[in-house]
Amino acid sequence: MKRITTVLILLSVFFGSAQQQIYNLTFEDGTDGSNPAYWNVFESDTPAVEIVTNPDPDGVNTDAATKVLKLNVLTANACYAGAETQHAILGTWVLEAGVMSNESISMMVNKSTIGRIGVKFVNATNGTIFELTSQTNTVTDQWELLSWDISAFSASGENNNIDQLVLFSDFTCGDPDRTGPSVTYIDNISWGALKTGDPVLPTCSDGIKNGDEDGVDCGGSSCGPCETFPFDFETATPFVGADGASFSIVADGGNMVGEIQNSNAQAFSNVQIVTASLDFSGSPKGFSMRVRGDRATPVLFKVEQDGNFAVNFENSQSYTTPGQWQTLIFDFTGESSAGVLNKTVIFFDISGSPSAPTTLDTFQFDDIIFDELSTLSTSEFSTLQSKVFPNPSSDTWTVQSTKTIRTIELFDILGKRIRSFSPNSFETIISGDQLESGMYFVKIKGEKGSDTIRLIKK
Repeated sequence: MKRITTVLILLSVFFGSAQQQIYNLTFEDGTDGSNPAYWNVFESDTPAVEIVTNPDPDGVNTDAATKVLKLNVLTANACYAGAETQHAILGTWVLEAGVMSNESISMMVNKSTIGRIGVKFVNATNGTIFELTSQTNTVTDQWELLSWDISAFSASGENNNIDQLVLFSDFTCGDPDRTGPSVTYIDNISWGALKTGDPVLPTCSDGIKNGDEDGVDCGGSSCGPCETFPFDFETATPFVGADGASFSIVADGGNMVGEIQNSNAQAFSNVQIVTASLDFSGSPKGFSMRVRGDRATPVLFKVEQDGNFAVNFENSQSYTTPGQWQTLIFDFTGESSAGVLNKTVIFFDISGSPSAPTTLDTFQFDDIIFDELSTLSTSEFSTLQSKVFPNPSSDTWTVQSTKTIRTIELFDILGKRIRSFSPNSFETIISGDQLESGMYFVKIKGEKGSDTIRLIKK
């Protein structure tokens, strides 16, 4: 009896977490897949996904009030144009052999042109279960039901932890180039599968750029703002070392600077940071950065799209004054994107072998500025000559500067930002009413520089 009870309990646990389910994306408010922030397009020049009210109630979809998915494709967009759900927002599933509902996927489609429409399943490790792109719609500007036979793919070696749906709304790979744009509306995407996990929605602490975030766990409608230039390392700054390199903030006299160690541990060792998206439109722009090390070295400054390193722009300059600080200016003339590039990656001697002694692979860098080239070439990073009083204080501090104060950021002793505001004046007040006694840091930013001052709350 005890054995039977144990078996029943195990079966109950198994079927409670893994059971057959019909997935049906209706795009109605609050349902799975209905938030456009959880859909990605493949290229930055493709219009974003939209959820709209059915604009053409006819054919197999006559409900004028229902919500539908809208995919816009421009003439010059990639041949595989379409959209994909972010991983895990629909949960996870597998296809079971011999289960009829697992043998097909269907959707209602209303497309402005005749063309191929495709569908694809992807698993949590980006393995493709199937990619079907040969079917075309048969009418234009009218709803019809399309379906695909996926019965063979339960035998796929990638049929595990499926957690992403990909749609191709105007697939032209291998065909002549498009002659014009197209608009595709999609509704009631349906398939059956063995459910293995519940949906996992993005959060501001999952270490992934998802939802409508501008960077990893920052920006968008829910998370705190992303880091922005300039960087002077006087407070905690989330640069990280990658590909064998390490990063830390170290003291240089009375100044704090960034430091990379093991810059040649691997072929592409680097330091990097995800920031708010950068605007390269208008006058030519670039970056300036102070560098110091024990040997001369090329320094490659690269800015890319987080999660899509193929979209990038870079410039290389040479550090030539060992043992001394040297300001390098990286010319990004030719890059004109806005709101696309948001990840900075810096390489010191990108192709060199590890040095002996290893201290030769340690470099310090500071005062990284993003601005118009004409400004970078004529001015160095400057302080605001700010003063704060009284300090210590039991309630408020007055901040005064010789230049316009654009932003004030208050940090606790651990480097966590606890308050920020934009006074846009030469003088402002910081209230300490809600602060516990202890040490804090205030970062005072202007147009061309910043000061960081320690505050004491009595």
